[in-house]
Parts: sequence; C-alpha cells; structure tokens
Amino acid sequence: MNTQYNEGTHNITPRELIEITAEWRSNASCAQTDPDEFFPSSYGRDAVKLAKTVCASCIVRDKCLTEALENNEIDGIWSGTTPHERRWLASRRPGRLLRTSPQSRS
Repeated sequence: MNTQYNEGTHNITPRELIEITAEWRSNASCAQTDPDEFFPSSYGRDAVKLAKTVCASCIVRDKCLTEALENNEIDGIWSGTTPHERRWLASRRPGRLLRTSPQSRS
C-alpha cells in the first residue's frame, strides 16, 4: 500500500512521516535521559526540576512544544512544560479549541 500524506506542499509516505517525526526526537536532550524523569507521579517543583533543566538547553524544544500542543499531550513534561502550563499556553493560541468541562460552559 503506497498511501501518500500531504505535509505542507510535499507528498510523503507514512514511512517518511515516521522518519521525520523520529528525526527531531532523536536530537532531543531527553533521548539520553531516563524517561521516568519526564512522567512524574506528581508535577510539584521538585518532581519536574531535572526534566525542566534538560529541556532548557534542548535544540528541538520548539518542535517538542509544537507537537505537544498540537496533539493535546495531557501527561508528561514536554519542552519543559507541565500539563497545566500547556493548557495555559493552548488557551492563548489563536483558533485553538480547548476541551472544557460542562460546568465551565455556563
């Protein structure tokens, strides 16, 4: 099966799409760090300190944050942001629809 995906103006295969996604991730600073540091059981200051430090100097931080926001990542530290921080950022993005609870709509 040779399905094509259109990313911008380029037609790419699913395999190429996976390779593009994997490429930025392989350059991420977190790729050399214990993944548990990025998925703490709580998001207190001490629990996320190492992950935020690793992300602070990461060369693909912008791509990481973009992917986390576009995919509504609800867990983990992405680009040095907690889930709460990403919800705040997403609420300020133009044209962004946010999932809200029924109580917040009234």
